[in-house]
Amino acid sequence: MPRVIKRQTHRGNADSRDVKQHYHRNLFLPFLDHMITEVKEQLVEPRSRLLAQYLIPSRLEQLPEGVEESDLFSAYASDCVYDEREVELWRRKWRDVPVKEAPHSMCATLKES
Repeated sequence: MPRVIKRQTHRGNADSRDVKQHYHRNLFLPFLDHMITEVKEQLVEPRSRLLAQYLIPSRLEQLPEGVEESDLFSAYASDCVYDEREVELWRRKWRDVPVKEAPHSMCATLKES
């Protein structure tokens, strides 16, 4: 139902025929827009966050070619300090371990490291 009083004038108040249409335009559509934005920001755009999964030893061989170490750690720059050679040392550590025996999760990797 649209507001006719002059208080809280900065809230959504799109014209509508009935209560259902009012809630659809003023609550549902802004919420849906917010959810789409969050999915894009959290899953689609931050590719560097997704690249970190390739540091799990069983997935290390699947790390895409041409990925720079700085790309891997850019999403976590405020949380950790790293040396650019660490990824190469990590690869060497797990190179001789067969994929079936290598840890398949982050928790298992932390236990074996």
